Amino acid sequence: MKTLVLCANYDKIAQVETILKSIYINNEGIKTYIINSDISHEWFVNINHFLENITSEVVDKKIDLNRFNDLPELKDTTRSL
Repeated sequence: MKTLVLCANYDKIAQVETILKSIYINNEGIKTYIINSDISHEWFVNINHFLENITSEVVDKKIDLNRFNDLPELKDTTRSL
């Protein structure tokens, strides 16, 4: 099985779906991990329902963005994580 990792939040779900469709249309046996903080569990259930037929899977990997608040490299005065 091939593995793919994406990192995105719900505001980029349309782009994630485009990437997944592009990959899965011609490939089988791919496990995709999506690192995110706010994509609903139901979205993953629905996607995986369709992927069962091609022995592929999308895995929800939640991350707490607050873990990165103290990293000086990520500090931005215009927004907070």
